[in-house]
Amino acid sequence: KWLFPNAAEREYLGSSSDYLKTYENLVIEQLFPRLNLLKQEASAFDRADQDWASQVEAILSSLVIQFDKKKLPEEIMAMKAFENTSGFNKRQFLEVIKSAIAVDIFISEPWLQPVSNSFISQNVALIKSVPERLHLEVEGVVQRGLLQGQRVETIQAEIRSRFKVAENRAELIARDQIGKINGQLTQLRQKEVGLDRYVWRTSLDEAVRPAHAAREGKIFYWNNPPEGGHVGEDFQCRCFPEIVASDLFEE
Repeated sequence: KWLFPNAAEREYLGSSSDYLKTYENLVIEQLFPRLNLLKQEASAFDRADQDWASQVEAILSSLVIQFDKKKLPEEIMAMKAFENTSGFNKRQFLEVIKSAIAVDIFISEPWLQPVSNSFISQNVALIKSVPERLHLEVEGVVQRGLLQGQRVETIQAEIRSRFKVAENRAELIARDQIGKINGQLTQLRQKEVGLDRYVWRTSLDEAVRPAHAAREGKIFYWNNPPEGGHVGEDFQCRCFPEIVASDLFEE
């Protein structure tokens, strides 16, 4: 069985959580204590005077600058996720091949660096999109809350809820991206040794989507993907491609 890189996924999830927690702590430490004063200014302001609004913008802009200095660089997060997944995937690949033909093999992987570069580039963009979107949401919550005269506790609670949503989104990205790159590496490595088909295998539990459950045990060819893509390509797919052992002997 081609195992899923759970440890790589957990590390990516952990680094994503720490990444967002850095920003959340800055908001709690530096924005929350100022909300009472900002509310007082917003309640008493002359309608022509929007100084409190510009203060909110200035505070949040300062937090973004501090976040950039404190956070773990997105490139390092993405690179580590790729290295962990690729290393685990290759060990699995070699073990599966050896179990089928009782021989250790060596393969060259000239395609590995371009695949790594592509994964890192895509994931840096995905990682950055979470705090960028969150920043706009936090600013909107504060500006609306102060303008409408909401209680400070209400504004704080709404901000915390936005962080929770952002953390869930980051988790979805991490899970999906690890599954996708694991599936892509599996495909490339199987094709590298001449395997042009595989048996679709699922985890055989209630979480398997119906379309994938219907493919359990069926043979698919790498050059002819089914609807939704090969194993691992669909959103958060954890299916795996079982090798057709007889094809190894032919090769």
